Amino acid sequence: MIKETKHRLLQGLTHTLDLPAEVMLDLPRTTLTGSSKILIENHKGILSYQPEHIRVLTAQGETVVRGKRLKIESLFATDVVITGVIHGIELVGLGV
Repeated sequence: MIKETKHRLLQGLTHTLDLPAEVMLDLPRTTLTGSSKILIENHKGILSYQPEHIRVLTAQGETVVRGKRLKIESLFATDVVITGVIHGIELVGLGV
């Protein structure tokens, strides 16, 4: 109950002050460049890593990147860049 109230308060504050929701609410931000590069910001870690799929944990669930010859080009505390031939992106377990 308290977590839900806090989330609603942050949502209202974010909207009122016109602040980026991904920063204030710890939401993931995903940027796809063509079909060869994806940037996932505000991630919580890598769950699995294989050339055909990479699973990334976020505050709202998982982001699964599927394709061929996938590799993690760079990995930082909050950002991960994945390159390769990207066939699809799946959002699993989303919801607040």
